Amino acid sequence: MTSPARRPSPGPTPAAPRDPTAPREPTPPRKPTAPREPTPPREPGRARRLARATRAGTSASVSESGRIWRESRAARAQRARTEPRLDSSSWLAAIIAMLVFTAILWAVQVVNATHHYRLDRFGLVPREVHGLWGVLTQPFLHASYDDMLSDTLPVLLIGWVVMLAGVRIWLAVTAVVVLVGGALTWVIAPTPAHGAAVVGCSGLIFGWLGYLVARAVFSRRIKWILSAAMVLLVFGALLGQLVPVAHSHQTWQVHVAGFVAGAGIAWLLHPRRGSARGARRRPDRPVVS
Repeated sequence: MTSPARRPSPGPTPAAPRDPTAPREPTPPRKPTAPREPTPPREPGRARRLARATRAGTSASVSESGRIWRESRAARAQRARTEPRLDSSSWLAAIIAMLVFTAILWAVQVVNATHHYRLDRFGLVPREVHGLWGVLTQPFLHASYDDMLSDTLPVLLIGWVVMLAGVRIWLAVTAVVVLVGGALTWVIAPTPAHGAAVVGCSGLIFGWLGYLVARAVFSRRIKWILSAAMVLLVFGALLGQLVPVAHSHQTWQVHVAGFVAGAGIAWLLHPRRGSARGARRRPDRPVVS
């Protein structure tokens, strides 16, 4: 059985062609629209604020670190241009300084021996006015090469340990030991036979030794205690010369006077922490310790 064929549906009706000569219809005017209000800026969230603050802080810290590094580098360069190549408190500079000082003592000894020790008359004569010059000249004069040889190693090593604290400390200690120790020797030492003068740098050696021992006692700092212990370990036998010995050609009063002078300058330069004397110091005057 066949089904009847469907009739095609009619398509859209084509629009009538527009007459080009016909006038166009006017376009109706648009209604005016109200102006749009500006959108308020969005408030950044907490996470965004934290991120911005972190970036700002990081950049600021980086720039600050760079500025500090540049300033420190410039300061190091300035110090390298102005400071000496050898630090006065370094081991090498201290040993060089003491070698120069020992060489001066040996030069004076050679000149004195060449002139048959005539320079010894300028030594210290106790309780004689003309012997006061010996307070300054006594450490540089020796009676023989044996005395100079016996004093060379203590002068070099003990003076080197004192020099490690700085040139100013060494100069202050040496000056006080020479002047005060020499003055005490002039007062308490016996008059040598035949008007001979007291010569030798043993008083200076004992003054340096007394300073090192007293500095360790007063300051109570580990490094000073260790340095004093090492010096006493090597030169501890010298302490036996602080007591009088019968039939000895050495004047033990010189040793005692130098040791007392060295201990006194240590008491002044290194007051004990927490003591009333250390508390009375002005804040602008640092304590050497």
